[in-house]
Amino acid sequence: MNCKLRLSCQVSVWGDRTEDAIRFVAGTGCPAVEIGAPHLMSYEHRLSELQQLLTRYGTAVSGVYEFGHFENWRGRRAIYTHHERLGRLMKQASIPMAVLGPGIRYNRNRTPEGRQKLLRMITEIAARYEMHGVRAAIHPHWGHCIFDGEDIELVMNEGPSELGLVVDVVHTAEAGLDLYGLLERYGSRILGIHVKDYQTIASLPPGRFQRRTRYSPPGLGEGNIRELKDFLRKIRYEGWVVLEADESGDEPEISISAALKTWRESCLIGRGEG
Repeated sequence: MNCKLRLSCQVSVWGDRTEDAIRFVAGTGCPAVEIGAPHLMSYEHRLSELQQLLTRYGTAVSGVYEFGHFENWRGRRAIYTHHERLGRLMKQASIPMAVLGPGIRYNRNRTPEGRQKLLRMITEIAARYEMHGVRAAIHPHWGHCIFDGEDIELVMNEGPSELGLVVDVVHTAEAGLDLYGLLERYGSRILGIHVKDYQTIASLPPGRFQRRTRYSPPGLGEGNIRELKDFLRKIRYEGWVVLEADESGDEPEISISAALKTWRESCLIGRGEG
């Protein structure tokens, strides 16, 4: 079976060992990595070194992960400055997408004023990336200020039209959402999917802000990785599939190898195919 999904691996678990991460992922045949903002910022004054590193291993950067801090209204000016600086650096490095973790949720019950401030910050931050030709995408996350269906609907319907979405297999399950429904509803605005396996906790804790899943070894949980891959091919998905290391505590090389093996087991892939 021939699969032509764009595959990437998140390498934040390597910490500051950026070259080790890129070299390892390239050695697996995976064509791209998703790096954290600290990775990129560490090359701010020596960007040519990063570009040479990527060229040496034939690796692309699918995106840069950073926190948006969308509910930190008081700190917004410094936050805007940071994202503008990061966007400028991403343009210089030809990195097309900023994956924005929403940041801590300060208020469980969002007021109309809080809602407008949230949207204002998202709009301002997305504009700072857009001016540098970078696409900003929200990554809904458990415990963050954008997490459940109501949050996602708010930012996708009332936020800037150019705003993208990066969904996550685990955090979507945490929110009790239908992943396939999100993929169909938001279509081309979904720029990436973070993939990791999970199991639902048997006795679900009450409340919106309690974890309802736990780590599962790749392929042994409820993530239905093969079904997801088939669905993505069916809808001709054009975004990135980003494999994450698990929470087993193993070295990142072990975790990523297991994730790649599980993803690939239903098809033989070549470089650049998923």
